[in-house]
Amino acid sequence: MKKINIIILIILLFSLSGCFKNKVTPNEGEIVLRLEEKYTALMPYEKSDIPIFRFEFDGVFNTIMYVSKTFYSVFATNDDFLLSAEIERILNENEGRVEYVVSAQDVQTTTRINSMNSEGKQVANHYPVDNSDVFDETAFIDLENGLKLSIDYRRFSSDGKTYYVWRYSQNLAMYLYYPLMVIEENGQKELLILTLPNQVKFQVGTTLSLDKILDNDDYLDVDKYTFNYLDRYTSLSEKKQHIIDYYVDGYEGVLDDNTLYFNYLNIKFKLTLLDDYFTIEYDSKLDALNE
Repeated sequence: MKKINIIILIILLFSLSGCFKNKVTPNEGEIVLRLEEKYTALMPYEKSDIPIFRFEFDGVFNTIMYVSKTFYSVFATNDDFLLSAEIERILNENEGRVEYVVSAQDVQTTTRINSMNSEGKQVANHYPVDNSDVFDETAFIDLENGLKLSIDYRRFSSDGKTYYVWRYSQNLAMYLYYPLMVIEENGQKELLILTLPNQVKFQVGTTLSLDKILDNDDYLDVDKYTFNYLDRYTSLSEKKQHIIDYYVDGYEGVLDDNTLYFNYLNIKFKLTLLDDYFTIEYDSKLDALNE
């Protein structure tokens, strides 16, 4: 009787494992990360001016079907060699604008990387690892359009070549960040997009319920648009200079003592440099100034 129960349990486990297999969507030639219409409809920009990230490639890459966010893509059931080459290309194209953060390091003499056979089925390959070093890493990319893109992957080198593939704990994923600001003009609330230096954390964005940030007037307060300096700079002057350089070099920033005005997406913002943090406030729409 015990033997029969064990056999039934094994059959049940195999059946259930099929249910959990990721269903994927094939994407031919490109994947576009963007804001959903419910956000863009509340913005004062031309739709063509709203920044996106377009991942263009030859062939087809699969992403998980049930990821509902248009600014987030999770990859599954792909030829890892081909996808790795495309990730490497993105990193190389943005050289000098990428920051790398290692979240875990493991010692492995061999590690897995998948290829595809002629029938479109994945084939597991086990490659020797140079120096036995395998890293779970995130690349934070400062895009030229002012947004930030993160890519989560497992990195290792084999025979001198570096590969970027899925982690054992999670799939390879891309995430496009949209820091937001709520303003009110003529009794109407609008959403603006902010640009921030790489890895500066923000409170208001797409992780919050849209109804929550529109219905709660607290999101009009400058407290919601308060940002910490990065810890990697030790002195206050270095912390402030990092912020100043970002906006002066890239966004027409003009500094007056501890106040800096900058322009992004045809909106003028006021940035105040304080001792423990900096704040950003809406100033004006540049079109209105030029009329």
